[in-house]
Amino acid sequence: MARAAALGAALAAGSALGAGPEAPPRGWPAIGAAALTGVGRLEAEGGGRCTAALVAPALIVTAAHCLFDRRGARLPDARLRFRAGGGPGGAGAARAIRRSALLPGYVHGGAHPSYESVAADLALAELDAPIDRAAVAPLALAAPGAPPAPGATLILPGHGADGRLSLRRCPLEARDARILRLGCRAPAGFSGAPVVMADEGGARAVAILTAGGAGKSYAVALGPAFAALRAAFDAGIPARKTAAPGRPGAQGAWKSSRPPAR
Repeated sequence: MARAAALGAALAAGSALGAGPEAPPRGWPAIGAAALTGVGRLEAEGGGRCTAALVAPALIVTAAHCLFDRRGARLPDARLRFRAGGGPGGAGAARAIRRSALLPGYVHGGAHPSYESVAADLALAELDAPIDRAAVAPLALAAPGAPPAPGATLILPGHGADGRLSLRRCPLEARDARILRLGCRAPAGFSGAPVVMADEGGARAVAILTAGGAGKSYAVALGPAFAALRAAFDAGIPARKTAAPGRPGAQGAWKSSRPPAR
């Protein structure tokens, strides 16, 4: 549709706001370290790592492309493992993945993800056993009717190359109903990280990081997308056939991808 194409172009075009600071925000207590213990690592047997967030004792949400290998093949759930963050520099509970589902409409493949593929890049996975809430707190999801407005500063917690949980402050530069554009560059390993809105009401995830390039990051807005993903997960809808893969690591190494465009 013309409107969707225009929105995709606007999100990819850049902004006069510029990139925000990439240093971790001062003072974990301002966010509440306990609220981020459920932000952990999604590890693939044989290599490969993304970030994922515990949203219920036995459920994690992440980017759909994190469930594929570098050749573009869907990873068996048995080859995936979630390790909760446990706070700054800490190590939390580890669980195998029992089953997973992709957001309907997601097609994996291609060197440069389109607006549509980025907007559907969302996955939900069930752990083989629940994690005790007293040890690791699931991350709350923001109410669909209260999205952040452009100009808001959001928090991006993720696990980088060193495996440690770190934070980025990211100004929200633009958004539509499906994608947020953030004015910060996230390091490799942050794919699947939650985009968190933190205020007096607590820390709540508003989106999941999926793509980046040229000093910007792009995230799938939760809300309707998460509701559709949960419905697909509950119904056991199989993943769609993937497109022919692009160059090795094109989607798995999202940091090298170009910003979404249509």
